[in-house]
Amino acid sequence: MKNILRILFFIVIGASTNPSNLLASNIEVCDENGNHIVLNLELENELLSVTCNTSPVITCPSNYFGCPGESIDPSNTGTATAVPGDPNCVQPEVTYQDVEMTLGPCNGQVFLKRIWTATYPDNTNPWLLADCTQIILLEDQDDPVINNCPNTINVTPDSDCTADVHWPEITATDNCELISLIGTHNSGDNFPLGTTNVVFTATDVCGNTATCSFDVIVAGTCCTSMPSINCPADFTGCIGQNTNPSNTGEALGIPGSSTCQIPNVSYTDEILSEGPCSGAIQIKRIWTATDPNDSSLSASCSQFITLEDSTNPSITSCPANISLPADSNCQAVATWIEPSTSDNCGVASVSSNYQSGDTFSEGIT
Repeated sequence: MKNILRILFFIVIGASTNPSNLLASNIEVCDENGNHIVLNLELENELLSVTCNTSPVITCPSNYFGCPGESIDPSNTGTATAVPGDPNCVQPEVTYQDVEMTLGPCNGQVFLKRIWTATYPDNTNPWLLADCTQIILLEDQDDPVINNCPNTINVTPDSDCTADVHWPEITATDNCELISLIGTHNSGDNFPLGTTNVVFTATDVCGNTATCSFDVIVAGTCCTSMPSINCPADFTGCIGQNTNPSNTGEALGIPGSSTCQIPNVSYTDEILSEGPCSGAIQIKRIWTATDPNDSSLSASCSQFITLEDSTNPSITSCPANISLPADSNCQAVATWIEPSTSDNCGVASVSSNYQSGDTFSEGIT
């Protein structure tokens, strides 16, 4: 009788916490009489697990452009994101590394490349990663902006040929950081006759500058002419006389033009010599006429004052010679009228070796 072989074969793959799964096979062999035997084969097979073989997908933040000194922390410049390459992969981790390209020239200016990298945790395959590059540039190439720059300002002068000039406040702004705003003049300054150029300069943190320039024109009728001065005549007086101008004479200041005010007149004294007698002196008196509104408009002259006495006193009515008869004692009393004396500066004293009424002995005295 012909034997009939019947083989039943099936494979069961079961989940296991063991690093490998169990491959089970049952083989049943039967003859024609219904006799059978079952062969049970168990083979240990490697784990048939799901594997991630796709790199993650990374998305870079936008390139960042900011001002020098700003923070380059990702919280300010942006952070990359990443997702698994396929459903069989876990969530990737994202890190970055900065490659500094340039620094400066101004403080805080920087250009760098930030390389973002996405990798799977505990991954041993060096090719399962993704990266992207973000550009970070901190610079300031923009000039500051000056606001409220005036046009030409025209004003008329005051009596002193100057004018106090005012203008709206001038300000400046910058896209990054303004360091200074400096002007050659300030609103409210006093400006002279003529044209004055006013310049304001704004400077930012990187040395970029902007300027504002305008003219202040002071024009009109005012005094621009020198005064004239008439000096008093030279004065010669006696020793001890008062040298005050009320005694020696005063200078007269005359305005330089009809638009000028009466000048102020002053003087200074320079002693040229003293002596030889006490009180003798020669003075050079310098008179100056000055415009009351502009001290640069002035004129001077000199007066010489001399106190001296070079003229001798004079004696008049001097008695003639007197002849008298002698008495028994050979003497005589002589009397005369006192002579008169005078001097251009005054007689200090009169002295004589004899007085009228003195007794004279016989002979000529």
